[in-house]
Amino acid sequence: MGRVYGVQGRAWAKPDGGHIDQLRKIVDDLTKGVDDRGEILNFYNPGEFHMGCLRPCMYSHHFSLLGDTLYLNSTQRSCDVPLGLNFNMVQVYVFLAIMAQITGKKAGVAYHKIVNAHIYEDQLELMRDVQLKREPLKSPTFHINPEIKSLEDLETWVSLDDFWVEGYECHEAIKYPFSV
Repeated sequence: MGRVYGVQGRAWAKPDGGHIDQLRKIVDDLTKGVDDRGEILNFYNPGEFHMGCLRPCMYSHHFSLLGDTLYLNSTQRSCDVPLGLNFNMVQVYVFLAIMAQITGKKAGVAYHKIVNAHIYEDQLELMRDVQLKREPLKSPTFHINPEIKSLEDLETWVSLDDFWVEGYECHEAIKYPFSV
């Protein structure tokens, strides 16, 4: 993808040629119980848009520590509601859960702000006539291997098997068209 998302989070280019590991700073601060009101992971780097395949949609994650409870406020500039919203909501929740666990904090509430939510014309009928008429199903439970205790664990030995969901139910898939 080029210099988008994770690259910006772990290696934001500085004018002097160095890099800033935003995620490392946030994890270190939160682990020590420090919240300087600037625990912000930002992927939106206009100076490097030309070095990636797209501008980030979910571009900012702001962590707040109140006592030993961690909160997350994530901002998304653009969201294709039928195709992306469900994944983006899960992304925010999982990110808070992982960060709380590796910093030794309790997970509080995750807030997800969408600036431009859209449903394309060729998605409208399916959204209105199928999706919005469905009854919500019971929420599943997300689990993280309790042995995961640090950013280094995530970087070195953790696999998808260290995360699981219990009680997941879903409706039949809706085949939404992909529009740009």
